[in-house]
Formats: sequence, structure tokens, C-alpha cells
Amino acid sequence: MIKLYLSDGNKIWIWFPFNRDTLALVKNLPDREYDSDRRRWLAPFSALPDILEAFPHATIEPELQAMIDADQGESVRRFVDSLAMFKVSLIDRGGEIVAEGEGVSPVLQEEVDKRVDGIRALGLFQYSPSY
Repeated sequence: MIKLYLSDGNKIWIWFPFNRDTLALVKNLPDREYDSDRRRWLAPFSALPDILEAFPHATIEPELQAMIDADQGESVRRFVDSLAMFKVSLIDRGGEIVAEGEGVSPVLQEEVDKRVDGIRALGLFQYSPSY
């Protein structure tokens, strides 16, 4: 069982019972460090994708999960803001979030679809009652 905690405001503490295989995976993480005073492994928040790839079944403690959610929310906001700069709107058409505007392509719609849960959760779309 591997647990991930938020530590020192912006680091991830990787807790695990000693196991050589797990230790080898931790040592392969980018920018990880061992805190010998507290006998624990730490990695920067930016290493989170690598940590989750190495340990997909890790338990994420609530404080770290809140930081992950906030970071993902900010990423979705930046994406939607970039669409607005190009005069692309996100419209709810009968339950589907659709990108509308000049230059909208199937590839752009795929990118919207990847982020649809965050777009809905943050309310970053317009509702079209005329659909």
C-alpha cells in the first residue's frame, strides 16, 4: 500500500512499507529526494504524473487531492480562456459541450471532450435553450 501526502506546501511525501521493488520505482522518479531526518521520500508536485504512473493504485490523502483538483481546475480555466481569445465559445447543446466559432475543428472538439468534466464542474460554458 502506497500513500501520497502533501508535505511542506508543495511536495509530495511518498509513504510505503519497505519493499525493494517499490524503492526502485521511487528512486526512478524525477527530482525525488530522501529526507534522512524524517526517513521519508519526497518529490515535487510537478512529478505527480510520474508518481501516478509508477503507482496507479496509490491512496491520495485529502489535502493533496484538493491541491490536485485545484491545479486541474486552473488548467481547464487556462484552456477555456485561450479559446475565448480566439472567439471560440463552449455551448451546451442538449447535454453535449460543443465548441463554436471560426477555426473550430474536430481536433479542437476532441480537446474540449477531454476536459468536459472540468468544464462542467467549473460552469465554463453557455447553455443554449434553443437546441
